[in-house]
Amino acid sequence: MSIVGQEVYADEALALDYALGILIDPDLGDALQRMRTDADFALLVARYRVRLGSGVVESLASKRPNVAPPAKTWEAIMAKISGREET
Repeated sequence: MSIVGQEVYADEALALDYALGILIDPDLGDALQRMRTDADFALLVARYRVRLGSGVVESLASKRPNVAPPAKTWEAIMAKISGREET
């Protein structure tokens, strides 16, 4: 598997997904079991947690504006969803 141009192996992908908190069962259960029984896998998870907690995620989030769209935008979205598009 390739992520951002880098080859990532199955264990690395699972460890990264676990560190990101995006796993659901059965993958979550598998990762938790591996964390308890496989020191190498637990180390991969720990490394990703450190990398993610080092400010990279916070840095990316701080570059996105935290502004809600204006009411007119929401009205247009609701109109489209309900099938009563306004022109």
